Amino acid sequence: WGVVDCICRAQQRLLGKGCTAPMDVCMVMSATPGAFDRSPGIRALSREGALGVLRRAEDAGLVHSTSNTRGDIWYVCNCCTCCCGILRGIAEFGLQHSIAQSAFRMRVDEAACTACGTCLERCRFGALTVEAVACVDAARCIGCGLCASVCPAGALSLERRPDAAEVPEDMRAWRQARAQNRGIDLEAVH
Repeated sequence: WGVVDCICRAQQRLLGKGCTAPMDVCMVMSATPGAFDRSPGIRALSREGALGVLRRAEDAGLVHSTSNTRGDIWYVCNCCTCCCGILRGIAEFGLQHSIAQSAFRMRVDEAACTACGTCLERCRFGALTVEAVACVDAARCIGCGLCASVCPAGALSLERRPDAAEVPEDMRAWRQARAQNRGIDLEAVH
């Protein structure tokens, strides 16, 4: 495991914008032991250190994002809607398909919800409202789980979307599925 500075927040700070979220929270991973021990720009982490970075990112309200594959996971971005162009596109402009849809969405246990509104402050995508209980706008919910992690009543949890697409095994399978969905014959391209 290794950690690097968030390129999105670094870019925004260079432009005189951005936020106060932690910089050193974007993670890289390798199956090769010691891969980051002497790597410039990457601080090597132990397992405990990697879990600590993820907890720090969660506490800061950053969205965890990774590649849309079951295997070959080599990074975890931890970003915000004010600095990340992709997350900002979803939050501000409703560009829901700018990233692959999460296989999860938020579920509200109406019996447990106290309508306290803590989740509203945490949701970066405007997917929640509170009436008698919290209500989820499934079209806006990206399944990040940020609201569930702060719900004092434990009334929010992630559930698998019934229409969730099968997640590709690796990047090769992802590219093939993407090309097929777009009507591109990869064999003809090469």
